[in-house]
Amino acid sequence: MFVNQSYTATKRKAQLIILAAFILGIVVGASGQYLLVHRTLNNQVGTSVKIIDELTRRLSLTSAQRIEIDAMLADARRQYQLLDDEVRPQYKAIRLDTRKRIATVLTPEQQSLFEEYTRELDAKREAKEREAREKNLTTPTPTK
Repeated sequence: MFVNQSYTATKRKAQLIILAAFILGIVVGASGQYLLVHRTLNNQVGTSVKIIDELTRRLSLTSAQRIEIDAMLADARRQYQLLDDEVRPQYKAIRLDTRKRIATVLTPEQQSLFEEYTRELDAKREAKEREAREKNLTTPTPTK
């Protein structure tokens, strides 16, 4: 009987570990998607300079055309940012809900460690967002 209880407890732990790994995979996947979107949005500012330079080289753009295209790309960046501002709360809600669900399968000791882990993730995310905002403020506009 003791062997059967031990087996059942071990089996239960294994199931919880598999479930936690699956849920953590979802969180990591959602976070990766979130970061990918932000990295793409933040790289577009520097990319627009490269795009304008490339178009100037290939199409022999005039200064007036460069200025117009730069304005168009800046408008596109603003539209991307509005979309990002609209979607960001949805990502946050999913992330927080998933964290709550993960916490329900963890022991109190694991919950403490998980909270510490999520605080570290949040701090890294905030630092990257702050860096991206600062980069966007200091990105030069092309003037050829």
